[in-house]
Amino acid sequence: MADFLTEEEQAARLQKLWRDYGLIVVLALLVGIGAVVGWNYFQKSQLQAKEDAAYEFQMFLIERGLEGDLDAFVEEMAKTRAGARYVPMTLLYRAKDAVEAAEYESALAFLEDALVKSKDKILDDLINVRIARIQMQLQQDDAALVTLAKVGEDYKFIVLELTGDIYRAKENYAEAVSAYEQAMEQTTSGIDRERLQLKITLMPGETTTNDQTNTSS
Repeated sequence: MADFLTEEEQAARLQKLWRDYGLIVVLALLVGIGAVVGWNYFQKSQLQAKEDAAYEFQMFLIERGLEGDLDAFVEEMAKTRAGARYVPMTLLYRAKDAVEAAEYESALAFLEDALVKSKDKILDDLINVRIARIQMQLQQDDAALVTLAKVGEDYKFIVLELTGDIYRAKENYAEAVSAYEQAMEQTTSGIDRERLQLKITLMPGETTTNDQTNTSS
């Protein structure tokens, strides 16, 4: 139909469309432009926040080496979302320092705090493994077994070996051997297998393993 309109009629129709919808078009354009500008600003601000948090974490490591006020660094990092992602890592370092100072209760407190603040399942598993080690050091063997039960498959070998160590400490040698044998099935490392085999060999009582049976046959 528009093909049959005169130029004057087409111009009149365009003017009417502008009067009816011009403001809407302008607003749509402004909203679209504002969204793009806002998104770019958001991305830049997020990138800057991540860079700032990474810098703060590096400063934490430096301050840790200088034995400075680490609590202040952790508190400052936790104020932003990007910085908060680094807080569990700072707490892992603080737990490590506490272990080296034989302050196991403090180390456990740092690790438990790190677990609360962590938002990553893999990091959760690492923290739980370290919590279990500290619990073992504090002779909280039953608590350590509960903690290890929360750890995912990625740490299965470590979990099984630690489980064996706990049962050996509890003088439950049959369960210890079973855990060690399962751990041996999870690794292809000759060093790991030799270590586990030595633990089994030194276990009180009869501890014949599949490896020993195969060797004798």
